[in-house]
Formats: sequence, structure tokens, C-alpha cells
Amino acid sequence: EFNMLTSPETMLSEMLVLSKNNIDGFYSVKGGFDANRLFQYNSFDRLLKVMYRKRICLIGFSDATTMQIPLIYNKLSSFYAPNLTYLYKRSQQTKEVLHKALFLNKPFAKIGNLDVINDAGVKQVNGILIAGNLMTMHDCFASGYNPMNKYSDVILAVEETEESDENVRRFLATITSYASVKAAIVNFKRMGGVDFTKSEIKKMIKRISADDMPVLWYPDF
Repeated sequence: EFNMLTSPETMLSEMLVLSKNNIDGFYSVKGGFDANRLFQYNSFDRLLKVMYRKRICLIGFSDATTMQIPLIYNKLSSFYAPNLTYLYKRSQQTKEVLHKALFLNKPFAKIGNLDVINDAGVKQVNGILIAGNLMTMHDCFASGYNPMNKYSDVILAVEETEESDENVRRFLATITSYASVKAAIVNFKRMGGVDFTKSEIKKMIKRISADDMPVLWYPDF
């Protein structure tokens, strides 16, 4: 357990010790806003390598994307905390999918329940699924941990809850401009929790570089 007053060096040192002593995972009970401060420390990279070697997972909320992107860069995965916190409310299908993700060697298959917003003439797309909060993902790509430059085929799944329309358009335009991004899965909410409509998303897509790639709407994001 770490609080907001814990120094980055102290936190990383203690996480390293825990990682070497039979820890199965870390649970981020709050968002990871400003977590990219950790990237400058050499011990952060050492921690990632230990987590990779011992297959330690990270569970966090959407702002923890700033921790999750470097994990993806190092071929690790993480889980979105509400999917576990409110597991008792989820459908049987969701529970089965989560079970596969946790315990099978090849957990991911076709994603169902997707509505096409922009098909761009593409009928099937394959790639590494990278999911997270739009704003924090955007900030993370400016670091040395940018999976868009590491992997040739990426499918982005992004959500946003607190940004203005203009920021959503700007951030989405930036992260979809990479040649490695083959498709995007979106579900945005305005400030106050009001959903963007599909028609608004369509207009947004037409104004940015994503207009030439398939974009899908995932209602149960």
C-alpha cells in the first residue's frame, strides 16, 4: 500500500522487493495520474523486467494507463480494475472471457458486440490490442515506451471521461496517426458522464487522420 506522499524512488524500491518475493500482482486502487514521473528512474525499468520474468500483473483504473503502456511495451498485460471490482454484476459471458484471459495461454479471440462507425473498406483487421484512457495514453507515447513504434499491427481501444471535445479530437488524431494503428475501438463520454453519440463520433473521425481506418463502437467498454 502506497499513498500520494510516497516518493517515487521509495515506491519503486519497495515494489522491486515485493516483486522478488512471491507477489502475484499489484492493485492500483486509484488512478495513475502523473505516473509517468516514474519513467525517468532506472529502477522503473528494472521493475518492469522483474514483472516480465515472474509474470506479475497490474490491475488498475483508467488513469493507470501510464503504468500499463510500458507493461505492454515489455509484453506484459494488465486488467481494468472495475471489471474485477464489480465482477458480481457482470454477465456470465464476461466472466468466462475474463477467466480465459487469466488462465489460458491464448486468451484473446474475436471481439463481439462491436458496431462499425467507419469501415474504410476493410473487412478484417488483426493486431495487438492496446486499451486505455485516451489522455494518459497520449501522454505515455511521448516517453520512451511507445508500443506504436515497437509493433507493426496495433488495434487501439480507447475511452475518455473528462476531456473537452477539442482535446478528444486532438488526442485521437495524434495516436491514430501512427502507421502501425490498423483500427480503433472507441466509446467516449463527455464531462459529467454524458455519452458522445455515434453521429458525433462519425463527424470527429472525418476530421482527423483516422478517417482512412476502420473505427468501431463498443457499447460495453
